[in-house]
Amino acid sequence: MHIPQASKLIRRLNTINLKKLTDFQLNKNRQYTQLESGKLNAQYIEVNLGDMQLFIESLNVGARIEAAPAKHYLPFAYIYPRISEHRFCGQEHNNNSLIQASGGL
Repeated sequence: MHIPQASKLIRRLNTINLKKLTDFQLNKNRQYTQLESGKLNAQYIEVNLGDMQLFIESLNVGARIEAAPAKHYLPFAYIYPRISEHRFCGQEHNNNSLIQASGGL
């Protein structure tokens, strides 16, 4: 596995703009829709380890996240919601859910 240069290893974004959050995530085909009123505060941290990429994102308001990752990604998600019951991919879940998301172009 090839490890990239340290300057490209970690990327961060703090924003109040969903378009900036979408544009920051190149080649992930992600779209966000804010579902609750209020001022958005989103944080995104990405760690690149060659062929593996880990990221964490946090939004302070309810949001719909749509994604169609490229076929070479195997997306997993650990959901840590602000409320105990939530919906992911149209299905109800409880806290501490590990989900393998489907996708691909």
